[in-house]
Amino acid sequence: MAKDAVVRIDGSLLREVEEFIKSDEGRFLYANRKQFIDRAVLEFLKKHWKKRDGKHRRYFKKI
Repeated sequence: MAKDAVVRIDGSLLREVEEFIKSDEGRFLYANRKQFIDRAVLEFLKKHWKKRDGKHRRYFKKI
């Protein structure tokens, strides 16, 4: 598995993420910004690969 890496995120996008996490809807789903970004990217990739290949990749099945 790859090492965690620092990724720069646009400031306005980051403020939107923080606002969502603090909202009633996001409060219990996400503990912090990193978890939100990780889960959002994972969901995006699941949809992308399923659309492209018609199936999920093995890595995504266990999550």
